[in-house]
Amino acid sequence: MTQREITMITSDAFQVVLAPDLFQHNACVNLPWPGTDPHPSLAAITLMLTANVGDVRADLIWACVREACAIILRGLPSYSPWLCASDCGVNDRVTQYRALWKGLATRGFKPPARHTPERSLEVGDGAICFYGAAELEPEKLECLRPIVTPASRSFLSWMPTAEVPNLDGMVTAGWNRGLSDLRELAKVACTLSVQGGIVLRLFGEFDDREAGVDCIMNAENYALLSPLVGATVLPTC
Repeated sequence: MTQREITMITSDAFQVVLAPDLFQHNACVNLPWPGTDPHPSLAAITLMLTANVGDVRADLIWACVREACAIILRGLPSYSPWLCASDCGVNDRVTQYRALWKGLATRGFKPPARHTPERSLEVGDGAICFYGAAELEPEKLECLRPIVTPASRSFLSWMPTAEVPNLDGMVTAGWNRGLSDLRELAKVACTLSVQGGIVLRLFGEFDDREAGVDCIMNAENYALLSPLVGATVLPTC
């Protein structure tokens, strides 16, 4: 083990990996240089469960999300969860009428009272993308399961009370395909970390041995949250 990564096991069998610098080699998520210099430092707390034959991977992922959110809320009680939503389609009258929030409503998600106006962007090849953010109550995060997946453009974040996710900044930085694209993830996470935000990146939907969530944050939040992970350090190899 190195100072850059510490692997642990919690009493509830979550495997936890800590990485204080995602731009150096680590066991959480290795991010490419985001294209700006200097760039914000990024760290991560990763929680995951081993996927066995017959397991429902979405259940494993969301068990890790619940645990991660409990840690964030314990360490940063003034923070709130936000859905950062994106939906794209053919640029026609139907898509423009449905836009973002009406489109998500057809999948069972009704935006809460505090949500941003929709932002649209023509992305070429006759397509258009819509963006928005909605503040959620922590106990209602399960409603995001059909919307936030490892392969989705939409993702979950946690923000300080006075902050709203910087949609314009993320779109300008290149939020398009989703957080499975590591270059895009680096740019989005850098944008939100400047606001003190935490990005949750889900993984393990298909053939990975583990399923879980990367919680990507700035150095200050990492210093606050990493000691709260109730875990025992594994013996070094």
